[in-house]
Amino acid sequence: MKHFLTCFILLLSMATQAQINYSVYPIAYNPDPFTIGNVVPGVSFDDIYSGVIPIRFSFSFYGFNYDSLVVGSNGAICFNDSLAGMNCPWSTTSSPYTIINPNNLYNSIMAPWHDINPGIGGSIKYAVNGSAPFRRFVVSYYQIPMFSCTSSLFSQQIILYETTNIIETHILNKPLCSSWNNGNAVHGIVNQNGTNADIVLGRNNTPWTASNDGMRFDPGTGIYMHNLVTGKVFQDLNGNCIPDSNEIGIANRPVIANSGDFYTYTDANGNYALHVDTGTFNIGEIPPLYYAVACPSTGVYTINFPAQFDTSANNNFSDSILYYCSDLTIDIGTINMSRCMTEWVGITYCNNGTVGDTAVVIQFALNDSIQILNSPANITNLGNNNYEVVVGNINPGQCGNIAFQVQIGCDSLGTVYCIQAYITGAIAYDCDTTNNLSNDCHGLIGSWDPNDLQVAAQNFINEGFVMADDIDDNDELSYLIRFQNTGTDTAYNVKIKDMIPSQLNASTIVMGASSHNYNWVVINGELIIDFINIHLPDSFTNALNSNGFVKFKIQQNAGNLLGTIIVNQAGIYFDSNPAVVTNQTFNTIPLSTGITNAYINKIVFMPNPVNDKLQLVLPFESTGNTSIEIIDALGKSVQIQRLDNTIAQVDCSGLSKGIYLARVTHKGQLYNNFKFIKE
Repeated sequence: MKHFLTCFILLLSMATQAQINYSVYPIAYNPDPFTIGNVVPGVSFDDIYSGVIPIRFSFSFYGFNYDSLVVGSNGAICFNDSLAGMNCPWSTTSSPYTIINPNNLYNSIMAPWHDINPGIGGSIKYAVNGSAPFRRFVVSYYQIPMFSCTSSLFSQQIILYETTNIIETHILNKPLCSSWNNGNAVHGIVNQNGTNADIVLGRNNTPWTASNDGMRFDPGTGIYMHNLVTGKVFQDLNGNCIPDSNEIGIANRPVIANSGDFYTYTDANGNYALHVDTGTFNIGEIPPLYYAVACPSTGVYTINFPAQFDTSANNNFSDSILYYCSDLTIDIGTINMSRCMTEWVGITYCNNGTVGDTAVVIQFALNDSIQILNSPANITNLGNNNYEVVVGNINPGQCGNIAFQVQIGCDSLGTVYCIQAYITGAIAYDCDTTNNLSNDCHGLIGSWDPNDLQVAAQNFINEGFVMADDIDDNDELSYLIRFQNTGTDTAYNVKIKDMIPSQLNASTIVMGASSHNYNWVVINGELIIDFINIHLPDSFTNALNSNGFVKFKIQQNAGNLLGTIIVNQAGIYFDSNPAVVTNQTFNTIPLSTGITNAYINKIVFMPNPVNDKLQLVLPFESTGNTSIEIIDALGKSVQIQRLDNTIAQVDCSGLSKGIYLARVTHKGQLYNNFKFIKE
C-alpha cells in the first residue's frame, strides 16, 4: 500500500520565476525502437531507482557534465548517482504545481513523472545508438501499466544527444488515470538544487494525455535552431530517387548543413530533422561505407530561410548500394585497469553493411584475474572467463552496446591484462572481417601521474599503451592523452596542444573516444583539442570525476628512413594556467639487419633484470664517440653516459624500479634500442 508524504515544494515558482536555460518546443514524434537495448537493472518493481548506468559519453545538464545516471521506475531519470537503489517518489496529489519529496527529483528529467508500476508488466531499457560524436543515450519505457489503472499502458522515451546536449522526449501513449493522483503528471526538467526548471506548457502537475508526441529541451547551444529541414536517407534499389515501400531507411547517418555548422543524424527508419538558423544552407549527407549518394545529383540541397520558424520537407537522399553485404563491427574497452579496483567495461557493436544480419552472437573473454560484478541477465557465462551475448538480428546501420562492471585483479603493477570481443552473424558475406575482433590491453596501474601521453604498442596485446616502441615505416600510431585536474578549484575549460612531429601526416588525424565532448582543429601542424565548459572538478573534491582522456590516430609521412625516431609531447592547459607538459613518447624505426652494417642488433647486455650494474658488450672496433641514453617509462631522459670501452658498465643503482629504454648511439648515429628492467 502506498503512503502519502507531507513534504512539498512549489514547482510553479521555479518554472516561472527562475531564469530559463532551455527552450522547450514540440517536434515530430520520431523515437528510436522501444524494445532494443539492455534491461535497466533494478527497476522491475514499483517506486525504485536503478543502479548506476554509464552514459558512454559526457552529457551537460544545466551546465554540469555527467557520464552516468540512474533511471526511476516512475518515468524520471536523475543525474544524482547517490540515489541508486533508493525510493523513486510517486505522489503528485497535493495541489497543482507541486513536487513531493523534491530532493529525489532534483537534477532530473521528468518525461513525464507520474505513478506507473513496472512490477506487473512492460519493460524499461537503455541503449547507446549512433556513432561518436553523434551518439544518443536512450531510455525507453514500454507498455508499463499505470498504477491503479493497470489496464492502461504507458510508453515513452527519453533521448540524450551527444555534443549538442539536446534532450528529447517521445511519448507513444500517455493515458489518464484520473482515479489516482487526480491523473496529474509533470513533463519537464529541473536543475541540481531545484532553483530552476523548464516545464512543458500545460503539463505542470495537471491531468493530461498525449500520444505520438515529441518534445525538445534545447540548451541554446546554437547547434539546433528553429528552422526545420526534414527528409530521409534510404537505400535506392531501383534508382528512381523515391523511397519506395520495399526500400529501407539508413540509420545513424550524419546530415550536415554548411559542412558542419549544424548537424543531426537519421533515426532507426532513416528519417532526419535538422534545425538550422536563418540564412542559406547547403544540406548534405555523409554516405556510409558501401554506398554512394545517387540523388540529389549534386549531393546537396540548397535551402534559404529568411526568418525563423520555417520548414523545408522531403529533402531525401537516395543512396545506391555499391556492395551487398553485412559489416559487423565491435569494439571493447576500458579507460584504465587499476589494481584491485572496480572499473567499467563497454562493448559497442554495429552493422555498417547494406544488408541485415541474423543470429548475431557476441563472445568476449576477460583476463583470468578479472571478474564480472552483478552480471546483466543477457550475458551467459561459458566458463573459463568466456562469455556470450545473443544479439539476434541487426539491421543495416543499427548499433547497440553492452556495459558491465568488473573487479580488476591484484597482480603486480605493470602486469598487462587484455580483454577481447568477437562478433559473428549468419550472413555468409561480411564486407570486412578485420573489424569483427577487438582487443583492449592495459598494464595494471596504482598511483600514477595523471597528465600523460601514451602510444599504443604495435604488440598491443602484450604491452598495451607504452611510452616507447619500435615500429615499421608504414605503421599507424594511436595516441592516448590522459589528464586530471589536480588544482584546488573546478577547471571550466581544458585545452590540449600537440605539435605534430614532422614525420607524421597531420591531415590523416582520426579523432577517437574521449571522456568529455570536445572540438578540435589543426592549425599550422598543431593539433588543438578544446574541452569547452567541461566543469572538471578538482581531485580533492571529486577524485573520480576529475579525470579525462582523449584518443587519436595518425599515419606516418611517406619516406621515413630507418633509424628515424618520432618524438611526441603535448601540453595540457587548465583554464588560463600555464601548460602541464606531458612526457615524451618515442617511436623508432629500427635499422634493419638487411643493411650492410655488422654492428646492428649485436649489442649484448646483461643481466636483465638488473640491480646495480648493467654490462654491455659492444661490437664496434672503436668506441670513440659512443654513448648510451636511458629513458624512463614517462619518456624522460634520466641518464646519459659515455661508453669508452667495448666492454662497458652502466651504473643503474640510482634508477627507480621499473622498465627503461636504452638508446645506444655511435659516431652520431643511432645503432640500437633495447629495453631492460630495474629491480
